[in-house]
Amino acid sequence: MKTTQSRLILILILLVHSLNAQAQELIQENVYSQSVGDSVELKVWLPKNYDAGNSYPVIYEFVYDHTDYIAATLNHLYECPSAIVVHASFFPGTSYDEPTLSAEGKKYYQFVKEELLSYIELKYHTVHRTAMGLSQGADYVNYILRTNPELFDAYMIFAIESPEYQADFVEYTNKIQEKKDYFIAIADDVERRVQFANELHEQLIKSAQLNVVKKEYESAAHSYAILYGLVDGLLYTYRDFVVYRMKEEEESFSEYFSNVVKEIEGTFGTPMYNGLIIEAFEQLTAETPKTEIETVLKILYADEANITDLDLFNLGYILYEELGFLDLAVATFRQSIERGKNLPVTERMMVLNNTYAWLARVHYKQEAYDEIYASLDEGYEVTRAKYLLMRYALYSVNLGDNAQIEKGIKKLDKLLALPASENLFVNPEQPQEVIYTLYAKGYWKLGEKAKSREFLAKALEVDPTYESALEFQKSIQ
Repeated sequence: MKTTQSRLILILILLVHSLNAQAQELIQENVYSQSVGDSVELKVWLPKNYDAGNSYPVIYEFVYDHTDYIAATLNHLYECPSAIVVHASFFPGTSYDEPTLSAEGKKYYQFVKEELLSYIELKYHTVHRTAMGLSQGADYVNYILRTNPELFDAYMIFAIESPEYQADFVEYTNKIQEKKDYFIAIADDVERRVQFANELHEQLIKSAQLNVVKKEYESAAHSYAILYGLVDGLLYTYRDFVVYRMKEEEESFSEYFSNVVKEIEGTFGTPMYNGLIIEAFEQLTAETPKTEIETVLKILYADEANITDLDLFNLGYILYEELGFLDLAVATFRQSIERGKNLPVTERMMVLNNTYAWLARVHYKQEAYDEIYASLDEGYEVTRAKYLLMRYALYSVNLGDNAQIEKGIKKLDKLLALPASENLFVNPEQPQEVIYTLYAKGYWKLGEKAKSREFLAKALEVDPTYESALEFQKSIQ
């Protein structure tokens, strides 16, 4: 089943939503460490629209602090889950002669292992840990991989500093119980750093317990490797977040949907519902038992925290346009409208204008003509969108009896009387040639032929090439 149109609608409306997206929240605090014997400064970036009831993966950056950039980048990558980003301020005390820590460094490492991770996971609902570091931070990440590889699920290093020891990590990584991801970014750097990174890659790809990828950035100086390589690293680490398996033969549709959600939540936290809904419903046909679809819809309707008006709009479109479940499409568009009523006024006008128009299309397909007019009337009251007055008149003139046509003409009167819109992008003026042609058609059906010809002339004066007016003119000659 093809969903090209639904994807296009999704992209267009996502652009609108992104204009109003809220930034991530920064929490700064001092946490006392028993291991260090002092307080440690902690920065925690929560993702935009953070919900304490949801679970999130966590990225820990060590030594240098780029967490603001990491958090902001994550907010703009739909392929990646919303994630928490953490930095604890301490000097690791690494040795370049061998992969060891100084006495002071060991205290801080004890803090990471026994206090920091548990502190974050008690305070927030978390899954999937990633260790990340640039330069000396990359050395620190490698120290963790060599000594306690099970501490994290994924590792990302950028422009490793200058270790003098050999990159003989395989014997350590072979002890890993659950397979890990490892991302290496190499900058335009001094020879020994590049050589070690390449040797590290050659060694680690031998391990059956690691998924390893290496990227080289010829334009990136040592200190800027994370700016060049971060997106690639994130997309690699979270590459399965927006990849959804196909339904197994023995799974019902509702079982499949619930199972996939659980699988994603177990690794990455809350799934990207827009993509999941589209991919899942692509597997349906008109022969899919309606009860199965209704079961999934009840789950989606009940989730007010994670399912947005946009998710439900796209789902309503699929149910109507591609599956032909008209009553389910009506119910889903209605759910989308209820979510959308909570949006800011300008956004509500743009988004719900579209939803009400599609709802009217479904009612037209159902031949529920009274419902068309009722939904468009309601839509105008909620949004004050001029387009919905136009749609009301269009349906009235083409479908209605004389009484309904008169109502449609009154909508056109109201439309012309409205002042110019302050925001033409959100609430554009409706084309005058279209309005005048609708007047002409309506008055002709009411038997007021002189008025009809008068408005037809106005339409052609505005646009002498307007096809609908020319066709109508030909039909009444």
